[in-house]
Amino acid sequence: MIIDSQTVFETAANTRELKVFLELIFPAEWASISARILESGATMSNEPVRWAPRWTPISPTVRVGKNPLETSIKSCLYRAHDSIHQLWGLPIPSLEMSEDDFFLYKRAQMCGEVAVLALTEFALAESIAKRFPELREFLNTRNALVMWSGPLSNKSVKQVACRLDELLHKKINPRWVRENEAAKAFVKKYVPMLESDRFAINNNWEIMKAKGFHPSGLPNARYSSSLSGLELTTWMIEDFYHLLDTDPVVDTQLANFNKQRRANIKLPEGWK
Repeated sequence: MIIDSQTVFETAANTRELKVFLELIFPAEWASISARILESGATMSNEPVRWAPRWTPISPTVRVGKNPLETSIKSCLYRAHDSIHQLWGLPIPSLEMSEDDFFLYKRAQMCGEVAVLALTEFALAESIAKRFPELREFLNTRNALVMWSGPLSNKSVKQVACRLDELLHKKINPRWVRENEAAKAFVKKYVPMLESDRFAINNNWEIMKAKGFHPSGLPNARYSSSLSGLELTTWMIEDFYHLLDTDPVVDTQLANFNKQRRANIKLPEGWK
């Protein structure tokens, strides 16, 4: 059955059933990714909530566009971004909450942000543009697809993520960015956003320590603490494409088990 783009995005924006949302927004070939997200115990909240990937529900964030369809698309891409974060989550610190724990916790979130940006703004957006060609013009205004067809043409998603690491983390300003309006606009948007994330991460760590909050029993991160920042970012991209080759059927018992682990989490006051 063929469904028009407006129906798809308005339905996805209005649903609070994560399974329905993922089926509508992700391409069919990402079915196994949807299954792994659901098996993490992820759900979508009925109302906005403070958020921590793989610990709390996904917030039904709204991003306003110039018209209802643009609002739906922008909101769905934001929620898709938060959904992909569920694949890897956050490392649960030791009870000592040492400095090493903090650096691992911060590295996990910041590397995850770059990896998920590459997957959402480039790979997912391109799949949407191919599925609904009438949306490409709007999606191009987000700049990533213009970069991918211009200075980053023929780059893999992993290579794109490496470039984003340079631009957004290391804040390198190479010539190819300086000479490309879309790249300049992309950097202008996301560098401050990642700075805001850094502030929130520092704040939340201090809140956890001050209030004695420890996320024991929640789903833990899936990667080694020995990975450097760029190694972790590229591992996430590689893991995503590895997961595409896994079974698209949801292990319902595993999903329900992890839902129970996440059901009673309450982030401390002051969490950003």
